[in-house]
Amino acid sequence: MTNPTANTAQKYLEKGLGYYNRGELNEAVEAYHKAIELRGGQFPKAYFNLGRALSDLGELDASVQAYRSAIEQQQRNPECYYYLGLTLARKGMLAEAVSAYRTAIEQRDGVYAWAYHNLGLVLTRTGDFESAVQAHKKAIDQRQGDFPKAYYHLGLALSRKGDLP
Repeated sequence: MTNPTANTAQKYLEKGLGYYNRGELNEAVEAYHKAIELRGGQFPKAYFNLGRALSDLGELDASVQAYRSAIEQQQRNPECYYYLGLTLARKGMLAEAVSAYRTAIEQRDGVYAWAYHNLGLVLTRTGDFESAVQAHKKAIDQRQGDFPKAYYHLGLALSRKGDLP
């Protein structure tokens, strides 16, 4: 027999996804909160999606908390760490962002081009140009050279490192 509360919570999650995809972020947040409430706070997918909507609304502190709640409940989800890293970087919490990106990369067995790219961006901001160069190179390698944005930022990191005129 299926759990009617779980089914209803799933429907609120799906409703939230629909709102999110239409750009109706406040409605999405409400739907995700309802889904979480119906599951007694135990719904990592809803927390993850709540974090994305809150980040898009500019509510970065609440977004970080939502991602951390998702991670507490589902520690082996590289997407949670990746998006947490994005939000932490926006908040200027660079050391924490680096840690989040590295965890995302580890959980994907090192194959996560966008995490490497964003790690490189943060490392450039911290002044660790050598590590930034390496991160961008890994991003480019993983996309088999098809990553213009990473090439651009690689050039910036190399220039700041002093390896380009």
